[in-house]
Amino acid sequence: MANKYRARSARARVWEAIRALKKFTVNDLCRLTGADAQNVKRYVRVLELAGYISKKQSKVEGNRFEYLLVKNSGPKAPVQKLIRCVWDPNTNICWSDKPYGSETADESSMSVH
Repeated sequence: MANKYRARSARARVWEAIRALKKFTVNDLCRLTGADAQNVKRYVRVLELAGYISKKQSKVEGNRFEYLLVKNSGPKAPVQKLIRCVWDPNTNICWSDKPYGSETADESSMSVH
């Protein structure tokens, strides 16, 4: 089974906004993309854990945190895979804090870090 990439998914729109803004809040992303706040929060957390963005306390009233894009790998949105990693379709690398072998048939073509 080939890896599917959905270019116009909510998370793809969020990634596009992150790349354009470079510095942002969850509220910024929701407002610009129309994506559901819970989905945006989950995706931002995934990107933070994978090292794509960094988080700091916000000085803006109404926002707890501001985020900064620190790893812009390209236009395709990194994707959280079922094997608990973030797959980057630009580099075909799966980032994880746990080691994964290539024993999963569907993901065998991806590099895992």
